[in-house]
Amino acid sequence: DLTRRLVHHEFEVLRSLHVRDPMSVPSALGLVHAGENVGLVLSPLELWHLHRRPRHAPPAAIVRSIAEIVRPSARAVLAKSRFVSDIAVLADDPNVAHGPTLRRALDHLLGAFADESVAFGTSHGDFSPWNTLRTGHRIAIWDWERCRDDVPVGIDHLHYVTQQQARRPIESLPSVATSDFATSRPALLALGLEAHLIDPFVTLYYADLLARYERDSQGGDAPGLRAMRDTVERALRARLDRGQTP
Repeated sequence: DLTRRLVHHEFEVLRSLHVRDPMSVPSALGLVHAGENVGLVLSPLELWHLHRRPRHAPPAAIVRSIAEIVRPSARAVLAKSRFVSDIAVLADDPNVAHGPTLRRALDHLLGAFADESVAFGTSHGDFSPWNTLRTGHRIAIWDWERCRDDVPVGIDHLHYVTQQQARRPIESLPSVATSDFATSRPALLALGLEAHLIDPFVTLYYADLLARYERDSQGGDAPGLRAMRDTVERALRARLDRGQTP
């Protein structure tokens, strides 16, 4: 099931990371099986000096460090990337609940990005205040079960900001999605994104988030996953209706 897949994936991810300052990441010591359940045994994090959750999004340098934690980031044409093609597969699948919304988003995004290139790297996948502790320039990061390679650099930043603003209540996500993300512009520019691509890049983040919940729902469509998927779909649709993406 989904939980077992995520636990095994995090185990493999943590064994592949090349961690360096300013990050502190747990090491995977092993897996523990108990019947159908599986647990991940981790090394302790040195948290004695990391005593507070950050109130603001981490600086671009930390997001860039995550992006290059496996290998150096590299630029590529977004429209021709596996990242986009994976979303397109879901968008065109008649069995995917919100495929039409994903297709609508992709049509907008392909027009906006055309032949533009962006930086691709590793994504934590759930970079958020409750998965981090930070003091000064150092940051401890855990819960790497959704880590992926070949993700546009900056997606982690937008996820952090979105989760920070919409955590309670999650129903506020559509209103967060329609904001202009003005405070994110300096970080996204520092990460190499062109200014005219920032707005569609935010829409890309929401399309990717919906694709994630569509994939998760395929394994059994638990009520909680279905509700979250539908909330993300409303957020993406609200952003598209806002008319910000060309």
